[in-house]
Amino acid sequence: MYHQASQEAKEDDAKGFRNYRSRTDDHHLENSKGWFIRLENPGEKVVASPRVYGGVIYFTTYTPDSGAPSGDPCAASTVRGVGRLYAVDYKTGASVSEFSPEVEIDGDGNVVGLGKNDRMIAIGTAIPSAPVIAILENGARIFIGVEGGIVSMPAIDAPDMHRYYWHQIF
Repeated sequence: MYHQASQEAKEDDAKGFRNYRSRTDDHHLENSKGWFIRLENPGEKVVASPRVYGGVIYFTTYTPDSGAPSGDPCAASTVRGVGRLYAVDYKTGASVSEFSPEVEIDGDGNVVGLGKNDRMIAIGTAIPSAPVIAILENGARIFIGVEGGIVSMPAIDAPDMHRYYWHQIF
């Protein structure tokens, strides 16, 4: 449990992104002590350590499905929830990939290229593992353990990364 006043002070020090980034958000970020994202699904929690690759933070969350309420707090639940993968810019917390097919509109009625729904993608119905990033011959890929297997997807391109080779002669 935390004290409400201390929580408010922490949030005042950081820049939260509830909807969309703008130029004024960049100005606020320069004068703040970081950023945070409010997870919008009831009960959603980060469940594993994040990974950073190419300027993108990848992390997984899990939202349990409440199912039918039970009078027994010790009763095991057989309902599944939703596992999600988030991918956000490590400096700003902004979306970096178009995960959602929805067209998002900002407060001024303008269409947003990458909005808050583009920060995440559902990857299963059980608690996901931490993302594992593998650098392969065809580029970086992310692997996440989920119920019944592994989800694999390409990592966001990192244009300023270069692959170097060498040949050692004995």
